[in-house]
Amino acid sequence: MNVDEIPAASRDKCGTCKADIIWTVSEAGTPHPVDLAPGGHSDKAANLRLTIRAGRVHSQVVKPVLAFGNPTLHLSHFVRCPQAQQHRRPRPAADRNRRSTPR
Repeated sequence: MNVDEIPAASRDKCGTCKADIIWTVSEAGTPHPVDLAPGGHSDKAANLRLTIRAGRVHSQVVKPVLAFGNPTLHLSHFVRCPQAQQHRRPRPAADRNRRSTPR
């Protein structure tokens, strides 16, 4: 998605580091801040595909094999924001337990 296609209502600035971000709806249906500019950051490759549905920007994680070298993907703002931890919401206990269970 071209940055010019992103609705103005979805654009914002991070409350702490003042970077340009996009508020998206994650695959889980929750608000998710994403860097406005496409591409990765240092050693982190971008892996989010943005789409617009019903006037809202949605973010979807792309498998690494499909994300490699794709310049149109975006990066979660949590990856590069120096104050990311203070913005994250704690995961529900059931979600934490499911992720820590060996497969």
